[in-house]
Amino acid sequence: MDSTITTIKNSLASVVPAFIIEDNKSFEDQTCTIYANRKAGMAGQDFLFVFEMDKTGNDKSVLQKIHESARKYANSFYKMPKWLRFSCPNIISIFVSAQKLSDELTTWAEAHTRTMSGGEFHSIFMVDLAEKAIYGQGKSVAHVHGIPFTRSLEFKNIDPQNRAFYTVASIADALFQNGPA
Repeated sequence: MDSTITTIKNSLASVVPAFIIEDNKSFEDQTCTIYANRKAGMAGQDFLFVFEMDKTGNDKSVLQKIHESARKYANSFYKMPKWLRFSCPNIISIFVSAQKLSDELTTWAEAHTRTMSGGEFHSIFMVDLAEKAIYGQGKSVAHVHGIPFTRSLEFKNIDPQNRAFYTVASIADALFQNGPA
């Protein structure tokens, strides 16, 4: 798993704007293998947590607790209540597994997480090294009416779901091309 972690760190270092990366970050009652954050302009800040499932296990309730701790930690940097925020944290938990993932875990990663109150965006990604697959919510597309020849627009840098998707996709591309598992 060491080569996997090195590949993830190199991939995060090459993303623009670059992430500030810390190893074995302790927060709340958890520790993640890689913690990375970056400013996303006026859109907020990206908080990325990478966990190795050979250390965390693959019990969904345990992984949910880990993700909730990551959300609590990221939200601690914001003083305003969620519903009053102009900029929001984008909290990304990435669980990396050398073993094939269960349907329960992939379904959880693909579940919708946007809320009506706003003030944060959070997502879960599962990286299955055995199957060379990633599971998550995918991209967000805005449907536009009234503009000729345009049916939908994708905001890659503004929409936190898309920032998360493209960041994790670049990590997965590096992992699957290099074959670290």
